[in-house]
Amino acid sequence: MSIFSAAKKGVLLGVFALSMVAPSVSQALVIGGAATNTNCFPFTCNATGTRYQQVYDSSLFSGAMTIESLTFYSANTTTLSSGSFEIHLSTTSAAVDALSSTFNNNVGADDALFATLIGGGSLGSGDTLDIFGSAFAYDPTAGNLLVDIFVNLTAGGSGSFEAHSGSFNGDSSRMHNFGTAFAGWGLVTGLNEASRNNIPEPATVVLLGLGLVGMGLATRRKVNV
Repeated sequence: MSIFSAAKKGVLLGVFALSMVAPSVSQALVIGGAATNTNCFPFTCNATGTRYQQVYDSSLFSGAMTIESLTFYSANTTTLSSGSFEIHLSTTSAAVDALSSTFNNNVGADDALFATLIGGGSLGSGDTLDIFGSAFAYDPTAGNLLVDIFVNLTAGGSGSFEAHSGSFNGDSSRMHNFGTAFAGWGLVTGLNEASRNNIPEPATVVLLGLGLVGMGLATRRKVNV
């Protein structure tokens, strides 16, 4: 390896790391604000059900955003139901408080698998369930946002998450086959909150980059010896 290539490799490594540890989060928001209730659907209920959908009104978004993470807020000590939760995102023409009980009628043409969550873990009161997934480009001018969760339970959990029960004020609503009471109900939901909270402070990123560049220069000095 030449002296030049050793130094160059160190610099490129630093630039690559900077791009990886500081992803761009175009927008982050919490839909639902202060919770008025709690709910166990779909993550902790010991109930028979296979699908949960929640729609979020497009007027809540200030512009297009790339969704990188979903966050749900534990209201007490919770244990997730055992099994798996396959989470899809899409842009839907279905309105808040008007989701169809025929689930596929609510799904948009851009439907995409966002993440698969394996249940069974525990959270304390005030903890967050942060789900990182494949980036989903959402444009609120094209319709409302739909979170669509396919539930495959092997055993029920316990506890609940922050929610609104009949009091979501037109911002969000749910549809599921766990029971009744759909319109105006749903979980408080964070979009990109986890992504934003996991971005290092700018000074930390700069120091990391400089450290990696330094590694490259150290490699160069070693070759010179």
